[in-house]
Amino acid sequence: MSDPVPKAIFLSYARDDVAAARRIAEALRSTGLEVWFDENELRGGDTWDAKIRKQIDECALFIPIISQRTESRAKGYFRLEWNLAVDQTKMLAEGVPFIAPVVIDDTKENGASVPAEFLRVQWMRLLGALPTPQFVEQVKRLLEAPRKAAPAGRAVATPAAVALARDGIPPWVWAAAVVVVGGAVAFFALRPSAKESAPPATAVIPAVAPQSEARQLTAQAWALWEKQDNATRDDWTLADQLCQRALALDPADGDLWAAQSQVSLGFIIFGFDTLPARFEAARTQAERAVRLAPNSNEAQFAQANYFRRQATTRDEGVRILRQLVERMPADKRVLRTLASALRGQGRYEDSILYSDRAIALPGGDVWQGGGVARPGTIDRGRKHPRSGNRRASQSGRLSKETALCGELQRGSGSGADTGRKTAGALLA
Repeated sequence: MSDPVPKAIFLSYARDDVAAARRIAEALRSTGLEVWFDENELRGGDTWDAKIRKQIDECALFIPIISQRTESRAKGYFRLEWNLAVDQTKMLAEGVPFIAPVVIDDTKENGASVPAEFLRVQWMRLLGALPTPQFVEQVKRLLEAPRKAAPAGRAVATPAAVALARDGIPPWVWAAAVVVVGGAVAFFALRPSAKESAPPATAVIPAVAPQSEARQLTAQAWALWEKQDNATRDDWTLADQLCQRALALDPADGDLWAAQSQVSLGFIIFGFDTLPARFEAARTQAERAVRLAPNSNEAQFAQANYFRRQATTRDEGVRILRQLVERMPADKRVLRTLASALRGQGRYEDSILYSDRAIALPGGDVWQGGGVARPGTIDRGRKHPRSGNRRASQSGRLSKETALCGELQRGSGSGADTGRKTAGALLA
């Protein structure tokens, strides 16, 4: 019986990069991946050392986080972890992915203070340490890559002449045949192949095209969007600016228009801009996203999020969201949005089911009740997911959301401040 294939990810980071490492760990865990990430600041000691060595030995993927902070430290426990990972590659078959460096700032590969083996693989970049869906998918692909090397398939010369019948053949002819065949065998066996003449390769990850600048900007906007209730006016304004910069770079990318639509909806729902023009912008941006990328999950998500906020299209929004949940069962954004849409239909029990699914995912979902409640957030009945309090809370939020959308569609509010005041009262 073969040993189980390891699937855990080991995150290696400098102490000053712990916040960045935490964000990356949470993003990976939110999709069901197992991540070994210890925030204990008291590193060192025999017990700690043995634990780290065991985890690096057993993990499937080693992700070193590289930054200006690691560059500035000539000595650190993370460097021991890096060297232990390099040692692991010497025991792996050629081509098995193991080391996957992630850069969280503008640190350049050329001249970076890292082991030479790190420079032989494709680095992934997360500006601002903001994990993107593309990053998570790439990590999944690396984990799903074959853990065995393909057979080398080296050709071996076959001395067929040796099989010649010796009867009736003069001894000198047979001797000459043996010499010729033996020489041929020696020639092919001893001649180095092109593969063997090259230096042995470290187990590396396959090359991956770097993420475009436009996608990186949009990823930063998504990170601000995820703050939800905790996002300030400045956060939403920055997210809007990031989306606009991304679209200026690549106006034909449907996913970028989808992100812009989601940010426009964020302005509305959280009361920072409730003018009809913002609502119209969210609609046209979602429509353009679907037109440019009709099969994109992000484009369909943006359209569904817009649809579910209007009485005339709410059912269609729920239908699209259900399809997205089937395709992306571990996406907390989609689960929580479907839960909210079902509340909009008065289907509170169904809403709770999808909220619970989001909470049950690794890391929970603070906006649906998983995790610690944050100051100033709306009470969603976090302590008892199936209690009457939670149903009452959802019912109350439904009426507020419905009232807000009604106000928006009637074009109420004479300015951003007036809209903020109206929405704030509705969502309080």
